[in-house]
Amino acid sequence: MEEDIESTERNTEQLEPCTRSYPDVDKDQPQSQQVDGVDRISSLPETILYHILSFLPPVVIEKTAILSRKWKLLFNKLPIIDIDELDNLLKFSMIYNEEPIGITKCREVFLEALRLKIKNHDMIFLQKLRIRTASKRDDEIDSVITQLLAAALTTKARLDLQLMIYLFSKRDNDSYYVLPALLFSCGSCLVSLFLQGCILENYDSIDLPSLKRLELDHVMFSDQMLSKFISSLPSIDTLELIKCDGMKNLMLSNSNLKFLEVIWCRKLIKFEMDVPSLQTFKFQGIDEFVDFNFTLISDPEVQASNVTSCPSLHTIHLIDVKFERKAFNSMISSIPGIENMTLESCRFTSVPKIESAKLKKLEVIDCYLKNKVLIIAPQLESFSMECNNDDILRPSLSDLQFKSLKALSLEGSVELTDNLLEFMISFLSQLETLHLSTCTGFKHMRIISKSIKFLVVDECLDVEDGEIEAPELLFFKYVGYLPDFSHVSASEQLSVELHLLDEIIPETHLFTSYLERLSHFVSKFDNVRHVIVSKLYQNDFYPRNYIEIMGENITVSEMIYLEKHLKLKISMETDAVLIDIIGAIFDTPFCPRSLLVDMGSSAAKLQFHQEDLNSGCNADDNHHDCLKDDPVEVSWEDFQASYEEMLLLNFLLDRMEKCRFLHSSKAKAVNYCF
Repeated sequence: MEEDIESTERNTEQLEPCTRSYPDVDKDQPQSQQVDGVDRISSLPETILYHILSFLPPVVIEKTAILSRKWKLLFNKLPIIDIDELDNLLKFSMIYNEEPIGITKCREVFLEALRLKIKNHDMIFLQKLRIRTASKRDDEIDSVITQLLAAALTTKARLDLQLMIYLFSKRDNDSYYVLPALLFSCGSCLVSLFLQGCILENYDSIDLPSLKRLELDHVMFSDQMLSKFISSLPSIDTLELIKCDGMKNLMLSNSNLKFLEVIWCRKLIKFEMDVPSLQTFKFQGIDEFVDFNFTLISDPEVQASNVTSCPSLHTIHLIDVKFERKAFNSMISSIPGIENMTLESCRFTSVPKIESAKLKKLEVIDCYLKNKVLIIAPQLESFSMECNNDDILRPSLSDLQFKSLKALSLEGSVELTDNLLEFMISFLSQLETLHLSTCTGFKHMRIISKSIKFLVVDECLDVEDGEIEAPELLFFKYVGYLPDFSHVSASEQLSVELHLLDEIIPETHLFTSYLERLSHFVSKFDNVRHVIVSKLYQNDFYPRNYIEIMGENITVSEMIYLEKHLKLKISMETDAVLIDIIGAIFDTPFCPRSLLVDMGSSAAKLQFHQEDLNSGCNADDNHHDCLKDDPVEVSWEDFQASYEEMLLLNFLLDRMEKCRFLHSSKAKAVNYCF
């Protein structure tokens, strides 16, 4: 009971926004019919009511206006105005079968909503205004939106303005909304501005001293206009440009800007930036050459000294950019403080050289590198390389000039030799995390390290055998074919996950051999958390089953070994083979604590009660027989006494000598007790 009370108290501490709409209240309803005769919600202070309404969607908030006169006044004083024409477009299109009629009705409702806000809403404490259109703009829509903007900009609060104009044609300037000059001279009320489908013109006066965040999506402007605009914003710290046309050279000069993101501005080919406070820069291009200039200084006397214009820049993320070697090297050298770099889907005309004294984290994803990349970064701690294109990366010993590395991840078309892998691990004396995924070339996985704590080897299919000598190793995950490990030495807290890929076994008796190899492999790890042998997928269309015993029409479609509990999922047509498989498990030193045989229509579970659970079998012990030497409890779900089930039952009864209890979840079954 006490737990239930505590759970209830915890749940009430975190109130979720209400998404239900309640039935309209009859204003003429007598007080006697209300709860306790008092309208307790309406009697709350307005500040609390505003907070409650802030959790509701705009459609639900609008319904509260008809509850009473107080709620109507409250609705017209809310700090948020959200008018979205797109919300009603689908509804009207469904009501009116003819699409033009639905669009016309939607437009009328949208304009009426704008006019009501202009007429009735108290803007003095407005904090957020969001407008989104869905019909083709015209002079009437422009006029009403401009009137609402003029009214909203009289607020005494800090305003977050989001204006989204639907573009019917991105190439037609008439589809864009021309922003009024009053928006740029409203003083300190505007703190965040998101514009979509608009045009920035050359305004005589720009007075936005409090604007901190600016996001422009599909906005038209010239190089000069944007440069003038940004330089006039003393408080801006975040600028995002998304699919903006009209500019070719992005010239930025601002002492406060900290975050810059430029996405798919297709005509942009050059950056010139004087932003000393810039910390993070992200650019996604369209696979074209782009010139990055981070050494632009507004003072001509300082320009010649090649001093960086972005001394605070520490994180850069570049996507879909073409580089010539000189341009890339020049960019790197102009950012001496870079600590985090991500290069994604970039193309290089020659072997790139990444040289930085302060670089700590480097990610290279699907870049065309001319089969090689040179990295000189003495402070590098984390390096991730992913190659999923035709460009096969072949690193060499001379590339390893980052001895302080703590985390290394290589994925995709990365070719490693046995000698390179062994040297790399011994050279990186501080390496703690190693992740190798779908790498090729090395057959002997020899991991000898005093520092590695986390090791993942994922579908490196050339691996045949291995050796692990890592006293600090805490986690090991292996995905691939069953290897032959000669030696494993790791931490006592080691947790192991083994996901074994499919193997074709042509004869039933070879399954016994496979289980022997598997038990031998598992026995190398003292603290195996679980071994999973299950369906894996090469792609979305062709599933790969783990074991197929050919010619006998039986498939072990899933085999899971979880904390010494073994599960077999079997589809079969020849039952004699099933007995061979179950027998094979107990003819090997696998020694599970429990065995679940899932046959589709029914399932048998065997629970072994070993006197000493830690004294189970090992790879060299062939004398222990779980069925004979341990007390066994057997349970059967959905037992139907079919031929297949009776065959398995007789097999178990013949082998078991200390069965304590055998029961079934169905009345048809017979209960046995020994």
